[in-house]
Amino acid sequence: MEQIRETAGVTLRAIVRYVRARGGDTAVAHVLNLAGEHEPPEAYDDARRWWSYETKINVFGAAAQVLGDESVGLRVGQSILSYSVNTPLRLGLLMPGGPTRLIRLIATTSAKFNTTADMSTLSTGHGAARVQYRLRAGYRPSRYDCDYTRGLLTQLPALFGLPAATVTHDICQVEGAEACVYTVRWRQRRLLSWPRAGRDIRRGAGYCAGVDTRTSEPAVGVTPNLFGIAYGLTGLAGCWGYAALLHFAPAVVSDILCVLAAAVWLTLLAAYVSQVPRRPGGWAAELSDPVLGPFVALIPIVGMLLAIGLMRHERTAGQWLFGVFAAVTIVLAGWMTGQWISAGLDPDKLHPGYVLPSVAGGLIAAIGAALAGWPGPARVCFGLGVVSWLVIDSMILARLYFRPPLPPQLRPTLAIQAAPPALAGLAYLAVTHNRVDAVTFGLAGYTLLAALVQLRLIGVYRRLHFTSGFWAYAFPYAAVATFTLHWVAYAHPPGYRIWAWIVILAITAFVAALAAETTAALARHRFLPQLR
Repeated sequence: MEQIRETAGVTLRAIVRYVRARGGDTAVAHVLNLAGEHEPPEAYDDARRWWSYETKINVFGAAAQVLGDESVGLRVGQSILSYSVNTPLRLGLLMPGGPTRLIRLIATTSAKFNTTADMSTLSTGHGAARVQYRLRAGYRPSRYDCDYTRGLLTQLPALFGLPAATVTHDICQVEGAEACVYTVRWRQRRLLSWPRAGRDIRRGAGYCAGVDTRTSEPAVGVTPNLFGIAYGLTGLAGCWGYAALLHFAPAVVSDILCVLAAAVWLTLLAAYVSQVPRRPGGWAAELSDPVLGPFVALIPIVGMLLAIGLMRHERTAGQWLFGVFAAVTIVLAGWMTGQWISAGLDPDKLHPGYVLPSVAGGLIAAIGAALAGWPGPARVCFGLGVVSWLVIDSMILARLYFRPPLPPQLRPTLAIQAAPPALAGLAYLAVTHNRVDAVTFGLAGYTLLAALVQLRLIGVYRRLHFTSGFWAYAFPYAAVATFTLHWVAYAHPPGYRIWAWIVILAITAFVAALAAETTAALARHRFLPQLR
């Protein structure tokens, strides 16, 4: 039977080897079975063989299901050089003109590996280019194929011993566009800096792909969303602290949780600050990243929460630290908002984490300022947080209502939607010295709605595999629990102390479960995010 020549064997080999590196031969067998493939695994390791486009997409889909990673196409594309270092692709080292020249020849290059699509270069510049990828008629566009292409494009500078290219994919055929358009940016080589063949191509490929070429394992590191761990722990500490204030629980538990959160925060901060300058684009790329950028605000936000806990014991030191972190939070919120305005936002890339810099930051700053005895700044921060909430949350809800669902790795951020009304209620109580009026009841009503929405989303959450992103649940649910304690104390129902303890123990058990899953994932080396 004549062999279908649509997808080069190097692609299937890269997928199989990536799955094997992540889950062993058992995972490979499971993937091939789910994909409906019946040939022995060795057949898919033959780079000279050709396969159909359908086989490629089916194997990608099965790999995503087995590994619990919908971005597997991107990961495979990023790691392909580590599995194909000795292919003719290394001839790029001999090509004058660097990545720019190679991208100009992209149509010829891509045709050797994929006959189902046409690639062309729309424009090139100093360290940047725009590439078009159009799947031919008769083939159904797939997100896996788009991500794989994006991952491959990040590899082009690695052929010349350079670090990763950053690739944005704003126009997509999957979403109805006539073709996919990728914007590729990379660091230019410094004068008189040339790679040493063999060693530097492996180093460049590994750095670019996020892969340790000695083990074929994707490299991992600290990303800003990991600060959600410390954020969640401080949220739980705040819940126990509020319970102690209402004489429901001992204050020592809150203090222990604050110390634990501070240890986690400092550990993550030291690692993150040391790693970011070595990543492509440095701090500018971190802050402008459309997915992870908003989470950078968690660094000073957690600092504010820790300073609030310190105020109970060392008021002056706590006030000073809180003032510093509050100032950093507000400046960072302003910078990020200006960045979103000047650079523009793709509505499909919005997610609930965008409320963190100005909404969560502003409302937590209001609570801290009120507790520090600064009524004027507390009101200012309350206004900043509430108005930002009304503006930003309306855009996020529009995206969630009318655009495609969030990708699986971002779906835990849906829990963040529960935090703003609860934080606004707690901030209002702090600013008004626990006044209960129509505003307080109104915020309680919206918090109730947000909690009911979370109950409806349990089915969505249960289909997800545990990742570091699950810590997005911790702080919002702790904030709702803390606000609930206020209403238990206010309503004083029969057995109110029992109800209070049910709330406290429920949120504590939930966070403890997250901590247990995290510990298990760390032990299996499956917790830290893979660097893109």
